[in-house]
Amino acid sequence: MTAFVTIAEIERALLHDKPRRRIIIPDVLPAGPCLIYGPSGVGKTGIAIRTGVAVAGGLQWAGRMISRGSVLYVAGEDIEGAKVRLVAAARELGLDPSTLPVAIMEAPADGLVSNSTRIAVVGAAQALAKNFNLPIAAVIVDTLAASFGPKSQDEATAASEYMSNADRTAR
Repeated sequence: MTAFVTIAEIERALLHDKPRRRIIIPDVLPAGPCLIYGPSGVGKTGIAIRTGVAVAGGLQWAGRMISRGSVLYVAGEDIEGAKVRLVAAARELGLDPSTLPVAIMEAPADGLVSNSTRIAVVGAAQALAKNFNLPIAAVIVDTLAASFGPKSQDEATAASEYMSNADRTAR
């Protein structure tokens, strides 16, 4: 159970803490859980990788300024292919992969529907942010279907668990 927070503590945080990131790409990508969806083979992974590298590099995206930050890519399938594509995207955009705050990890076998996995992803994201001294801007999970572990993406309970963990990870 979560401990309570008083309204005085909330006000103090609102007035004195660093503001919460709300937008990553104006009019395109808010902070928090977002989905890219479409049929197989239409380029969802390419868009996710290109966007992640652009965010990490602080580049523009379709003419919009990006809120720069570290990016963790969680590969639910084809991690080796994703590694190659991340490096290729960085090089194509004129960025040095050795200084880019991007990391990749394999999605754990039990999927991102478990709390222990959420904790592992958050821990990896925190380590990445500390390593580059740059806050996390995005955690990209690719693919959603492969990230359900032994559970079915078609079950409402599993989908609810996934979205709950995605929301908690974003916070």
